[in-house]
Amino acid sequence: MADSPFLQSVERRRPGSSMRNYVTRTLPHSSTVVVSNRAPHEPRPEGGFARGGGGVVTALLTLAEVMSADWGSCVRTDAERKMVEQQGETIVAPLGRSTIKLHYVNPTQEQYHRYYSVISNPVLWFIQHYLWNLAQEPIIDSEIHTAWADGYVEVNRQVARRVVEVAHQLPERPLIMVHDYQLYLVPKMVRRELPGAIITHFVHIPWPTPQYWKVLPRNMRDAILEGLLGCDIIGFQSSLDVRNFLMTCDENAGLTVDDKERAVLIDGRVVYARPYPISIEVAATTRLAFSHSVLVEERKLREWRPEHLIVRIDRTDPSKNIVSCSTITLS
Repeated sequence: MADSPFLQSVERRRPGSSMRNYVTRTLPHSSTVVVSNRAPHEPRPEGGFARGGGGVVTALLTLAEVMSADWGSCVRTDAERKMVEQQGETIVAPLGRSTIKLHYVNPTQEQYHRYYSVISNPVLWFIQHYLWNLAQEPIIDSEIHTAWADGYVEVNRQVARRVVEVAHQLPERPLIMVHDYQLYLVPKMVRRELPGAIITHFVHIPWPTPQYWKVLPRNMRDAILEGLLGCDIIGFQSSLDVRNFLMTCDENAGLTVDDKERAVLIDGRVVYARPYPISIEVAATTRLAFSHSVLVEERKLREWRPEHLIVRIDRTDPSKNIVSCSTITLS
């Protein structure tokens, strides 16, 4: 790993130095708690930790490191459940050149299944990507209503309770940074207990138009909006998502919206909606795309070649984005 381009990069030699300076200037008296469904690390069977998967974790690792953040998340796997049973619900894990406190929420397997596998992914993720065939789906039946109440709402409640416990132990004003569609209800629940906290939520997937949200019963979609509006700032990937969110607040909930300020007025508070596109590492993404294209071409040629042909792949420089192939006929 010592010669890895990632570890040789400026960011690894001087981890997040520019971001650390920015955070110090803009948030000098805050203690940060990052909150997501998935933890940034997963326990290895042989001991220790491996970096957690998923785009949300990847996007937040440097931020958590430079802000010396605590991190709250759900127990998802048997390995995590066993670790929490043995070591408790707060684990110290490595993060870059420092460490991080992981604060686990441990719902029952049934609660987690209902929250994640019945509501979050099959319902919310599909709604937000416009994937339902609205003439036939979704069918919001008693199973969905039960999963909402006993799964989604319950796990969000447990996460909020854990965040409040952690925040009470912090030395400075809490900055609570909640992430993604699994945890829409957390901000309002935390706001009730920590009215002086700074609370943000970043939505990592698209926000659809207000009409599309109406596939959900009103009590569910109202709870989602009210939960998010417990924030001070709600972040989205694009200006279109911000516009759709403001329209949803206006058309579906009848709230006062200022389109120019991109803000919503609720309970005497102003909540701002802002686009914060997450960047990608261009060079690494280009290399990955090139590598994939080579594998695809190799697979095609192996599948298509006749028995009397030998196929030779001439790999070119990845920066040229060219894959050249030639064949030699056997006599």
